[in-house]
Amino acid sequence: MESQMLAGRWVMPTVESNEDGIVRLHVSVAVENVEALAGQPVEVGLVAGGQQLPVREAPPPGEYYYLETLAVTAVADFAFDNPDRLAPEQVTVSLGGEQATWPLEPGPVPSDFPVA
Repeated sequence: MESQMLAGRWVMPTVESNEDGIVRLHVSVAVENVEALAGQPVEVGLVAGGQQLPVREAPPPGEYYYLETLAVTAVADFAFDNPDRLAPEQVTVSLGGEQATWPLEPGPVPSDFPVA
């Protein structure tokens, strides 16, 4: 999976786990500073087994935590109910009125999957 440009920013969703009937993922957004996305929500949809999974947990609109090294990355964590333990097939991210979709590779995601 590769980053995509969305609303003028590089965006990358990462599925972290699919365990105990819950899919956890985060979305990373490259920003120029910690104020760049203030009040701007990111929305995520997840399809598994051909159906849209319901959101279990999402950050309040426009709330992110930040990772800062040589660049600044805004991160938002999400969880989706997956009681039938279906394999995630695609994730869609909406930001700034634009939307992008990423196909997901089939198979289990190890719980120690590296963070993007």
